Amino acid sequence: MGRLMYFPDRSAHGDQLTGADSGLDKILAEFQGSPGCNFDEHILPPESFLQSSGFVAGPQTSYAHDLLGPSMSLPSDGRFQQELLAASRSAPPRVTIPPTSSMAGFMLQQQQPHPPEGLLQPDNISGLLPQRSRGSSEDDLGPANIEPGSQVKRQKRLAEKNRTAQKRYRERQKEKMHDFERQVEQLSEQVTMLMREKASLETRNSLLERVVQLKDEQQQSDGYEGGLLNTQQLALRRAIADFHNIVHIRDPPITPQHVDILDQTFLLQLYNAYANELMQCMLSANADDPSSAGFLRMEQLVRGHQNVVLHLTRQDPKQLNEMVRELKKRQPPNPQEMWHKCVDAMKLDRQQRLSLVGLRNGLFERMASIIKQRRCIISHLEASMSTPLSVSAGSNHHETFSKALQASDELKESLELEHKEVSQVVSAFHASDILTPLQIARATIEAYPYMKDVFGIMEVVAAEEGEQSEGSFIASLMGQRNNGSLMPADSAFRMVSSVPPPLRTTSASHNSSDSQDQEPSSDQPRKFSSGSS
Repeated sequence: MGRLMYFPDRSAHGDQLTGADSGLDKILAEFQGSPGCNFDEHILPPESFLQSSGFVAGPQTSYAHDLLGPSMSLPSDGRFQQELLAASRSAPPRVTIPPTSSMAGFMLQQQQPHPPEGLLQPDNISGLLPQRSRGSSEDDLGPANIEPGSQVKRQKRLAEKNRTAQKRYRERQKEKMHDFERQVEQLSEQVTMLMREKASLETRNSLLERVVQLKDEQQQSDGYEGGLLNTQQLALRRAIADFHNIVHIRDPPITPQHVDILDQTFLLQLYNAYANELMQCMLSANADDPSSAGFLRMEQLVRGHQNVVLHLTRQDPKQLNEMVRELKKRQPPNPQEMWHKCVDAMKLDRQQRLSLVGLRNGLFERMASIIKQRRCIISHLEASMSTPLSVSAGSNHHETFSKALQASDELKESLELEHKEVSQVVSAFHASDILTPLQIARATIEAYPYMKDVFGIMEVVAAEEGEQSEGSFIASLMGQRNNGSLMPADSAFRMVSSVPPPLRTTSASHNSSDSQDQEPSSDQPRKFSSGSS
């Protein structure tokens, strides 16, 4: 069956279209020469076009103006339909006009039940047109049958665009690369500067560490009055620092480097704080109970103080006297009465009393040997000092001077031995198990604000036990009348701070009228002690 073709009404367009017959002949000729033309098919008569379902009664309307451009329009006088009918009758039979691209609009209108306006409106016609992709131009979407010359031009334009785009891309890449190179160069310079700064800081840090180390070594090597700070003095600093941290338990701890053992104010404040803490412990609940917090705190304080005392006894007497100079001034006006109160507060049992008396008597026995040896030393020293020293003595001068030096060295050794013996007694009083921490705490609180005297307490206990007094013992050793204690009663180191007075010998070479009739004055031991120590 042949295809049904629809031709719109010509009367709606007037006489604008001329040469319709020649135009139709051209169309027929084109279709007859096309490969899709089938002359065997039956062609419908012209009346069938007018009687088809696409036509309705009434005035016929043409839609050709929707398919033609503004420069081409169909005549509106109706002559186009008549000429078309005449041409159709004169056409060869059984010839069907094949569809072409120019007739697509007519066939689409015939197949669609809706009027052609719905398909060719401006809103819908954009879907039938080829779309351009982003970045493409109108030259990329030309018709398929482009002439070879225009195709070459189009390819040249595209190649030129590609070259321009590639050039811009390479320029941008070069700029990015240059920017990256500048950043790398700047970062490299910064790294180099940081490395130099790091090396400088490391060098400075090493120098500062060395300075601090040398300063610490200098502080450790600096002793009293420019002497060397030995291990005993370092141990004393550590002991005082530990004792300070125990007393001031709620304060930040200190190190041995912060301790100045010559600072009298620091030592006095530390002792006052120690006594205050002991009082608080004794006033706490169940202070006598070994399991209570107050008793444990009190025991910790006493042990810390004992550790300091033990290190004090190992120090040089001259340096020790410099340290406790201010503490020695805090002595009670009536020492014997004060030490009696301390002994009563300690509540010593029988065994403790005997131990204290035995400790005291042992010291006196060792002191007897020391004083006996010292009497010989003093005799040699007095003999050398009584000999006139002059150039006329000749060789005797050197011999006498040598004996005097030897005697002075022996006297120094004797004094050091005496100090050692006394220090051992003081250490035994504090470190041994003779007294409990509770008894020591009671004696400390009873004697406050004064410091308890170890030898004063032992003398009171010895007197209560009926033992010989210290004064009688020293007088018997020295061969003098019992004028009381020859040692100062206001110091725990009475035997260290003073030396027994020298004895005059009765040898013929040293007798004189002045020396036989005079008793040694009480100032002699003080003067001798100050000179020797």
